[in-house]
Amino acid sequence: MPPDILPSVDPTSSRSPTVVRAASPALLRVIALGAFFIYCTNIVMYPNPNLYTCTARIWLREIGFSLTYGALMLKTWRISVIFRVRSAKAVKITDAALLKRLGIICGAIGTCLLVRTLVSPPDVVVGRTADDLKAFLCKTDWWDYTFTSMEVLFLAWGVRLCIMVRKAPSEFNESRFISMAIYNEFLLTCFLNVSMLFLQSPANPDLLYIIFFCHTQLTVTLLLALIFGSKVYIVLRSGKSHQENIGLGTKPSGAKFNFRPQVRTFANPSSVTTSTVPVAGTTSA
Repeated sequence: MPPDILPSVDPTSSRSPTVVRAASPALLRVIALGAFFIYCTNIVMYPNPNLYTCTARIWLREIGFSLTYGALMLKTWRISVIFRVRSAKAVKITDAALLKRLGIICGAIGTCLLVRTLVSPPDVVVGRTADDLKAFLCKTDWWDYTFTSMEVLFLAWGVRLCIMVRKAPSEFNESRFISMAIYNEFLLTCFLNVSMLFLQSPANPDLLYIIFFCHTQLTVTLLLALIFGSKVYIVLRSGKSHQENIGLGTKPSGAKFNFRPQVRTFANPSSVTTSTVPVAGTTSA
């Protein structure tokens, strides 16, 4: 390899640190933690409900929702604030500032959950299925409707933020993926709450569990695929391009040519001697 090509090949260059750094790694961890809590909701809902499982279901759902979608909303809010600035002064909102706001949101939700658990712990009621069989269900009261209304209002605020930043430039199209996740959660949450009104009587716990499970997969799993899957794709694509660039750099810069003088021999039929005439580009001996 020629010496002048060596400095242009940097084996440590990669876009993966840029992707992670631009996406705020601390907030990505919070999103993953909240998604884990929401997944745990399906686990505690599987056995027969009791006081502890009904309480754990509410806590895991609300705390997980606050962490996951709170982080997404705050990331979108930061983009909207920066995008709306008209002055020449730069606006800098750090990840630490967003984490403080997220802590306030989770603290408020945790306080409401604590009050609800102490004042009105969830009860287990016995319902009847369409076949007149007993079915144990977690009782739904006005506390549940309050938390559901708070979720819908919070998602509506997120939809408004997504509309505001739809034309804002964003690295690696992250704001577009966040908007898709928020739109999806808003629509499916509205569908879930409406369907719950028609599944309370007659009781159908199996169908309720299937709906909750499908709701989790269609919202949280899709969210993780959009937020994390897109970054994995960028890293893999950039790594492949980097390997191709290295492969191109190792190729020889030019082909080797062998210059051989060609001699044409002309035979003179009238004599025994032969004469050689040099070809153009060669010299005679």
